[in-house]
Amino acid sequence: MPQSESSEEFALGKAIWNGRPADALREIGVLIDEGMPPVMVLGQIRAAVGRLKSDERATAGLNAVFEADLAIKSSMGEPRFVLERLVIELCSRR
Repeated sequence: MPQSESSEEFALGKAIWNGRPADALREIGVLIDEGMPPVMVLGQIRAAVGRLKSDERATAGLNAVFEADLAIKSSMGEPRFVLERLVIELCSRR
């Protein structure tokens, strides 16, 4: 059963911190399906990236978040797809 932000406060962040893309993708789906705007989901992802332990991983992650932010706000892609691609990228950087 997916754990949304309401049932577990940091489920999306934990999935990113632990490099679990399937869990992160599931959480994005739950949040968007519950009506959370993509820019708010991106804000949660950004907060999670800011707490990564490796400076290298955090810096690269923040750059990826900024690129996703630009893509969403300039309509350069479907927001859900942009978010999904972002978490896959972040989870692969371990």
